[in-house]
Amino acid sequence: MSLSKKILTEKAASLLPRALQFIRSRRAKTIGIIALIFFIIFSITGFFILPPYVKQVALEQLSKELGREVSIESVSINPYSLSATIRGIVIKEPDKSQTFVSLGSLHLNLEMMSLIKWGPVIKEIIIEKPYFHIVRTAANTYNFSDIVERTNKPVEKAATPSKPLRFSLNNIQITDGSIDFIDEPMHKQHSVRALSVAIPFISNLPSYVDTFVKPSLKATVNGTDVVFKGDTKPFTDSFETSLNINLKDFNIPFYMTYVPVKPKANIRSGLLDVGIVIAYRQYKDRTPTLTISGDLLLKKLDIVDLKDASVASLDSFAVSITSAELFDKRFSFSNIILQSPNLALTRDRSGNLTLFSLLPEQPAAAGKTDESKPPASKVSVEAGNIEVRKGLISFSDASNPKPFTTNLSQIEVRVAHFSTVKDKPTAFSSAFITESGEIVKLDGEFGVDPLFCENKLSLASVSLKKYMPYLMKQVRFDIADGKLDLMTGIKYRAGGEKPLIQLAALEASLKDFRAAMRDEKNDFLKVPIFSIKDTAIDLTEQKVDIGSMSTDKGLIVVRRDKEGSLNLANLMPPPPPPPPPAKQSTNKAQAAK
Repeated sequence: MSLSKKILTEKAASLLPRALQFIRSRRAKTIGIIALIFFIIFSITGFFILPPYVKQVALEQLSKELGREVSIESVSINPYSLSATIRGIVIKEPDKSQTFVSLGSLHLNLEMMSLIKWGPVIKEIIIEKPYFHIVRTAANTYNFSDIVERTNKPVEKAATPSKPLRFSLNNIQITDGSIDFIDEPMHKQHSVRALSVAIPFISNLPSYVDTFVKPSLKATVNGTDVVFKGDTKPFTDSFETSLNINLKDFNIPFYMTYVPVKPKANIRSGLLDVGIVIAYRQYKDRTPTLTISGDLLLKKLDIVDLKDASVASLDSFAVSITSAELFDKRFSFSNIILQSPNLALTRDRSGNLTLFSLLPEQPAAAGKTDESKPPASKVSVEAGNIEVRKGLISFSDASNPKPFTTNLSQIEVRVAHFSTVKDKPTAFSSAFITESGEIVKLDGEFGVDPLFCENKLSLASVSLKKYMPYLMKQVRFDIADGKLDLMTGIKYRAGGEKPLIQLAALEASLKDFRAAMRDEKNDFLKVPIFSIKDTAIDLTEQKVDIGSMSTDKGLIVVRRDKEGSLNLANLMPPPPPPPPPAKQSTNKAQAAK
C-alpha cells in the first residue's frame, strides 16, 4: 500500500466513530424529523393539494378569457419529476351546443433549470387528440371572432413595464389531431385527420435540453396526405433544427376570405411561390437564433379597394433571401426585383392619401410611455441588387382648388449594395417619363446612417402650366405656357444645427414662357428664352452664386390703375393679417396682484 492511500485510510478510520456519534445525537434526529416532515408536506402538497387548486384556477381563468364553458376531467402532478398531466379539456361554443376545442390530454415535464433561468424550461410537451371545430359564418367572420376582438382590445400599461416572459419549450409533440372546418357561405366542409406535429424547441432564453424529436408535420387534409419534414443537427454547443417549405402557385385570394379580420382592400388575384429553409438554433449560453433563407415569388398580384377601384398590381415580385435573422433583426438579400408594378395614388380634399387608409390600424395602447425604457435594437438590412422595372404610377390630387392628375410611366430604378450600416453608401439610378413627355432622371449615391445623398438631377420638357394647381393659392396669375429644362447636382447631409442642402453646377433654360393676370386674357409677361448656367445655391446658408444669365426678346406689360397701383405689385396675395393681441384683464384683484 502506498503512503498516500495509507494516510487516507487512517483519516477515514478516525472520522467513522465521529459520524456514528453524530447519527445517534439529538441534532441528527431533529434534522431527520424535519426532513421527513418536509418530505411528507411536499408530497401531500404536490400530489393532493395542487391538482384541484390548479384545476379550479384554470377553469375560472379560461372561462373568463374565452367567454365559453370550460371543463377539465382531471389534473395530476408529480412533484418529484416536475411533471403535470391535464386530461379531458373541453371548451364549448357560446351556446354550449357544440364542442369548440378539446384535448385528450396535455402533458408537461418541467426542467429544474427553470429555477435558475427565471423562466419556464419545459423538457417535453405532449398534446394528445386535440380537436378544433371551426365555422366560417361570413367573409372574415368565424365562430371565434369574439375571442379575437376580446384579445385585440388595448390594455392599459402598468406604471412599471413588465419584462417579456422568458421561456424554453422543448420536444413539442401533437398526436392524432383533428380539425373540422365548416364554410357556411360556400356550403363546404373540410376535414383534417391524423394531424401530427413535432417541434424540437422554441425558446427566447439560453438553454440546452436534450432534443429527441425531429421537426415534422403530417396530416390527411380532405383525404390527401400532407407531409413536411425537417432535420435536427447537434453541435458542440447547440442544436439546430431546419424545415424546408416549398409551395407552388399558392392562390392568395382564395385563402384571404378565411382571414379572421375584415380587410380594407381586396386581393383580386395573386399567386405565391415559396422555397425557403427555416433554421432555428438553440445555444447553451446565449439567446437562440431563427434564420430564414431561400426564394419568394409573388406573381400576377391585383389589389382593389372595397369599391372595386384599382389600388396596386404587379407582374412579379421576386425576393432572394440570403439570410434573415429574425431575433437579431438582421436581413440580407441578394436580389429584390419588382416587375411592372402599377400603383394608383389618390389624394382626397383633406390632403390625405387614400392608400394609407387601406393599411391596418395599429391598436393604441392606453397609459403613458416609459421614457426610461431602452430603445429597441436597430434593424440591419443589406441588399446586393434592387430593381424596379417598367413601373407605372397614376396620381390624382383633389386637395387643390383645381384638381391635378398625372401618370408616371417607364419607371426604372436600380440600387446596388443597399445597406443600413453606418457610413456605408449605396449607389442608385432612376428615371421615368410623364404623360406630357416630361423626362426625369436622378442618379448618384445615398446613405442611411447618417442620412445623406449626393445626386445628379435632370429634368427635360417640364410643362409649367400643368403644375398651376399647386400655385393658385401662392400667386395671382396663371401660367399659360412654358417648358423648363434643368440639370443640377444635389447634396444633402443631416446633422448639426441645420441640415446641409446645396445645389451645384445648376443649369436651367426656360422656353416660350407666358403668364397672364388671373381673369385677364392678355399676357403681362412673355419670355421666349431664358437661361442660367454655372449657378450654385446653398439653402443652408441662404446664398446664391449665379455664373451667367441670359434672355432675349422678353416682354413685360406694366400698367398703373386709377388708384395708382401697379399690376406687378399684385402678383402675390397679401400676407394674412397678424393675430389680434391678447386681451388684458381688467380685474382689479388681478391688477393688484
